[in-house]
Amino acid sequence: MSTVGNAEKRYQLIYIDPRRNFQMVAEDLLGASDVLPRICQIRRELSHLLEDALGIVVVSENGHELTIGLGEEECIVVVTYTRDEEPWEQFVTLGDAEATGTAAYYLPEWTEVDRSSLVPCNLAMRALSTWLDDESLDPALTWTNSG
Repeated sequence: MSTVGNAEKRYQLIYIDPRRNFQMVAEDLLGASDVLPRICQIRRELSHLLEDALGIVVVSENGHELTIGLGEEECIVVVTYTRDEEPWEQFVTLGDAEATGTAAYYLPEWTEVDRSSLVPCNLAMRALSTWLDDESLDPALTWTNSG
């Protein structure tokens, strides 16, 4: 579990809620142990209300972000590291490099992503768990650096 001093790291979740006329929702959570269960709960509550896949942004207390797009079977993970509160470096999962076409996700805004960036959802959730541990990229996945 990640800690800062003796206190558990804090995270914020950002996503759109179709029940609230697609308004952006920001939830503050106490710690890493709360993030994955809450994401699973949001997914259960909202995915069936959207035509396209739900995306949730997880923001760490130091400003780094992991965005996870939750399709039925395929997901995308985008990790953005910040420097001086500005995006500095961004990594995107790479699934099948030969895949063509796009898929639509709310990340949290509606976005078309390259199908080559999609990975099985179990691997995306594992990437989330790894990132929550120490804000690192899961070495079991292939990542592209997009800036």
